[in-house]
Amino acid sequence: MVVRESGTILFANPQVRHLLGYAPDELHGQSLEMLIPTRFRIQHIGHRLRFTDDRRTRPMGAGLELFALCKDGSERRVEIGLSRVRRGLETLVVAVICELPSVERAER
Repeated sequence: MVVRESGTILFANPQVRHLLGYAPDELHGQSLEMLIPTRFRIQHIGHRLRFTDDRRTRPMGAGLELFALCKDGSERRVEIGLSRVRRGLETLVVAVICELPSVERAER
């Protein structure tokens, strides 16, 4: 997924349908926060702004359990890697999202 620093989604690859249930074009132009469970949205905006302000590379969510909100309202436990990419004067964020086994599945 490619996102503006403002949180607007510019691109999502076809795997997003498998992972979250959205067609890539459904996400284009939408706020990234639509993919964050409601209970984490305010916190996420703060994390996103701090990532934008702090130019050091670092892992996202180190020590945190991260969740993505699927189109059907369910949640997936995920790991996210972030990288900054310059495009002219604009800085974009490339997010790689991988599903992790749910806690219930991991305990079996």
